[in-house]
Amino acid sequence: MRAPGQDWMVLMRRHGATVVGRDLRELVFRCVHSCNDADYQLRARVLGPIDPLSQKERALAGQLRADPIARCWQHWQTLLPATLCTDDIDQDTTE
Repeated sequence: MRAPGQDWMVLMRRHGATVVGRDLRELVFRCVHSCNDADYQLRARVLGPIDPLSQKERALAGQLRADPIARCWQHWQTLLPATLCTDDIDQDTTE
């Protein structure tokens, strides 16, 4: 396997995926949304051929803003059982 380079995710045949992020929140965001996107793509294939993203669309898709990541993080924290504590990683990294 080679380093992901400018990519944020690499799929490894028969092994799964490796996903990276600048911090834990971004990593979790990329993991969750990559799984959801893969599911949507699989379901869309039933409807017909899927056109790949253009180079411009791919560039835009790789640019994440901090506010959606923070909102998702807060939402996911409300879904965690009270026994799981994220206080030590819950400092605001968007400042």
